[in-house]
Amino acid sequence: MRPAHWIQTELARHYEDLDLTKGADLDQNGKIEGSERTDLNDDGNVDSTEWQKFTTDNRAALEILGGQFKTYYSAGTAFKPDNPIHDLLSIESELTATNEIENAYEKVAWIKNRVVERLSEASLAPKEKMKLVYKLIVESGLNLDDQSGDGLARSIAKGGLDCDTSGLIVLAVAHELGWPVFGVSGPQHFFLRWDDGVGERFNMDYGESYSDEFVTAYLNIDPQSKADGVFLRNLGYDDLLSLFYQNRGMAKKDSGRILDAIADFDESIRFNKRYAIAFSSRGSTYKDLGRHEEAIADLNTALALNPNDADSYIDRADIKEALGMRDEAAKDYLKSIKAFSANEASRAKLFENTSEQTHETSKPYSCLCNTVGQPGNSSPSDPSLLSLILTVIFD
Repeated sequence: MRPAHWIQTELARHYEDLDLTKGADLDQNGKIEGSERTDLNDDGNVDSTEWQKFTTDNRAALEILGGQFKTYYSAGTAFKPDNPIHDLLSIESELTATNEIENAYEKVAWIKNRVVERLSEASLAPKEKMKLVYKLIVESGLNLDDQSGDGLARSIAKGGLDCDTSGLIVLAVAHELGWPVFGVSGPQHFFLRWDDGVGERFNMDYGESYSDEFVTAYLNIDPQSKADGVFLRNLGYDDLLSLFYQNRGMAKKDSGRILDAIADFDESIRFNKRYAIAFSSRGSTYKDLGRHEEAIADLNTALALNPNDADSYIDRADIKEALGMRDEAAKDYLKSIKAFSANEASRAKLFENTSEQTHETSKPYSCLCNTVGQPGNSSPSDPSLLSLILTVIFD
């Protein structure tokens, strides 16, 4: 079945016992018939063409339901119903004004249309196609220098994108054009990969191409984490949903909606049980609530998935300190310093001892976002934290 989480979510608000592999009883006459069916050829799979027909033929019935359907029909029909941009903006819509969601659709549609125009004028290799999208993002008036962590619609409204939001625009365009482009996650980072499965394969971030070896070294990715598919694998549809819910959860946490944030972290983990940052985020949030047992369990999982996560060591140490486990807290604080130092040393060594032959250009990977820590956590090199460690050890 082709993905369409946003359609499932919207219809679930109005209809019970949905099975979208068959369709939806939109007129509630007890039968799924005619245009209400999704799997038109009865092969057990709803493909992109069938989703397109379902949303086109049932526009009147769906639009009247409001919510994301209303926004989709007013601004989003430039994109196929199974494009992940709809899931992203549907999830963001809980925190974002409708006009900003519509503006985001319009901006990305403009970029997509310009890509189509340019490709009609010249034949480009895969790497140049992806670079073209990034170039047109900038031509559209958006900057690639924002590190605020806002969602896509809010970022577009503010005029600045980070690694997540710029990459998700490229991913939306790639989906429309049938390019084999995937999201890829590293420790607190998101970038893209072209992978046609037969030989053409490269990573791209902010329009620059990088090898797996360079990214692994720069992010200091643990070999076992990479082998287990925690990092650097091609992300599937559920993995993207996990990212979207994680990002919304962080936005809710930052605005003080703590329990709602935990619900989003729950969803993130439901869609990707290997998503280390979601366990780390939920564990940190449990810590803030004083729910120490749950926090420790999540932080342990986060560190099992990513042993180089300095932030989770800090959070776990804070809890142990609060529980009077001073020796154990000191050990975790020291592990945090060690992890942070190793992460920084890996990057420094990479630029000092190589001529960047693993990287397409000599430009440093300085555009990398979200690599130091989660919002609100102390850097392990902060004097206040070092003082605390010494106090724990020697007091």
